[in-house]
Amino acid sequence: MNNVSPSIVQRFERDSTLRLSCRKGDYVVWVATDSLFASNTASAWDVRDFWEMRDGDYITITNRMVDLPGWLELHPVETAGRAAFEMAKRLEEGYKPKDIMDGPNLWRIRAGDRLVWVSTLTTENPIKSVLDFCSCAMVIGENAVPWSFGENTFFGAPENETLSQTSADLIRSGINTAISLGAVQVYAPEWRFGA
Repeated sequence: MNNVSPSIVQRFERDSTLRLSCRKGDYVVWVATDSLFASNTASAWDVRDFWEMRDGDYITITNRMVDLPGWLELHPVETAGRAAFEMAKRLEEGYKPKDIMDGPNLWRIRAGDRLVWVSTLTTENPIKSVLDFCSCAMVIGENAVPWSFGENTFFGAPENETLSQTSADLIRSGINTAISLGAVQVYAPEWRFGA
């Protein structure tokens, strides 16, 4: 793992759920590769998205059907493994799937991707966590405080058009930390919940 502190790196395995309670000044960054053989060079990795967090924001990261929020319905073609078995039972019971749900607060993380949580509030250890995904997972962003349409209406949207230099440097440092973990150990070419 090169020079990365092992205390901040966590492998996200099968049958897992994790909740991150965030606050203003936190950023969550999704880093991914399209190759099983990706090295620890920046050209092999892409930043798929990032969220600027606010007070009351929280993120649920799960690959367990029972831990998905009630409003989130998966489509049968999105499932694999145990989730596909559970979906088959639901279909037999009469579940009628709608279109695949998508939105700015939903990320479909594949095995091999990485998620970085950084904070401008802790100068001593600004990289709070790096998740290394060994299984596909759904990442759901929510807020305990209802949004108002006068403010940013998309979850995780930056408050300003331009990030501060401090925030940009911190995000870049988090991305470099995720990349420095080296080649992926597990890789999923397609996203399937439960795979």
